[in-house]
Amino acid sequence: MMTSIQSLNGMNTNIVTESNHNTGLTGDESFKYALDAAKGLIESNVASEIEVSQKTLDFMTGANDNIVDLMVAQEKSSILLQYTLQVRNGLLSAYKEIINLSI
Repeated sequence: MMTSIQSLNGMNTNIVTESNHNTGLTGDESFKYALDAAKGLIESNVASEIEVSQKTLDFMTGANDNIVDLMVAQEKSSILLQYTLQVRNGLLSAYKEIINLSI
């Protein structure tokens, strides 16, 4: 799965590979890193949606008649959104586990 995500051209997947290398972070550093990673995913989603909107508009107006590029951009955007939602779900699950810890 990791190689398929990294193979998508034009997406910010450095976040995932860097997170595998940064396991010795302190509490403040890891929170800042997670926040930066989430911000990067959201920025990638926005850029992908803008690209899809532009390609859709170009296809509808006849400026570009290549439907393959449009379909690829839509699929990349969909996969990136699904990935971002799974990361969010994982973070929420971890947060809930931390909250439920007994002291």
